[in-house]
Amino acid sequence: MTRGHSKPEISVIIPVYNTEKYLPRCLDSVASQTCTSFEVILIDDGSRDGSGRICDAYCAKDDRFQVHHLKNGGVAQARELGLKFSHGDYIAFIDSDDYVDPRYLEKLLEAIRQSDSDVAVCQYYIVNKSRLKKERQRPFPGVYARADILKLLQERALYDKEIKAAGISAYFWGKLYKRKWAAAALEAGRELWYEEDLVGNIYTIFHISGLTVLDGYLYYYVKHEGQVTGTYKSGMLDQYLDILGRLEKMDQEHYLKDQLSYRVLGEVSRILNVCARSGASYHDFRREFENIRTNERIMNYLNQIHLKNLSVKEIRRLKSLQWNLPRVFYTFIKDKK
Repeated sequence: MTRGHSKPEISVIIPVYNTEKYLPRCLDSVASQTCTSFEVILIDDGSRDGSGRICDAYCAKDDRFQVHHLKNGGVAQARELGLKFSHGDYIAFIDSDDYVDPRYLEKLLEAIRQSDSDVAVCQYYIVNKSRLKKERQRPFPGVYARADILKLLQERALYDKEIKAAGISAYFWGKLYKRKWAAAALEAGRELWYEEDLVGNIYTIFHISGLTVLDGYLYYYVKHEGQVTGTYKSGMLDQYLDILGRLEKMDQEHYLKDQLSYRVLGEVSRILNVCARSGASYHDFRREFENIRTNERIMNYLNQIHLKNLSVKEIRRLKSLQWNLPRVFYTFIKDKK
């Protein structure tokens, strides 16, 4: 608990790893919140730059901040430890290279209280260098009762065919959770290092009774080189198969049945795209391509896709996989680089 304060209503958990260039802006934005009843749990996940010193400096001047310095264990573990050290009834996650509007916590807390929702979601900007772009609203703002949540789950939660992405932002950031559901979301994505937030948020959608989506843009997602989401790792396909298995296990009533095939195409395309753009050789790319093509489970999903729902680019990728044309897929990625 923060020094000299009563129990905070909100715990803000910020995993930190080598983000010294962005961290002060992030922490300044949190310190400037109009909401007053919050604590900030900084988890320095073995940073090798000056991030740890920046965390220490903020803790020294603001007793709402606390930091725990750890050996590197990954962002999922950092969030879990942050929850363990927290005290709030509501949990917000912020990435250390992003920043938030001064009203971020106030507006999310107000929304979750007024509707007695389990989770509140705001809209976000994509920050690319000095340019701001409003991300498409997903889902449409409003208060969702259980029947509305089930409709969202069945129609577009995992994959919205119109926007070619999940129908609700799949990140942990940009949301305020009742503590119970933050813990459940982290547990659902435990031991994943790839899309653990997607798994966690889909799990909550399966189980919560109330969701509020704000129309305000209160979170700033900063894109830059070196982010984990754009980094290729060997074993990404195995990790995705684990993710797919978890989603299948959740979906006992087959709400996601019509969405999974399109999501699988998007995910395996992303793995191949990141592989090709990471500087891997064509030999390595082809090996990953073959691993995907020879996986019966993946190909069964891909063979269920209706071409009328795909863009020309998606059709080209699908047919490259179905017809075993790795060079076509590889050239298409390289030409777009």
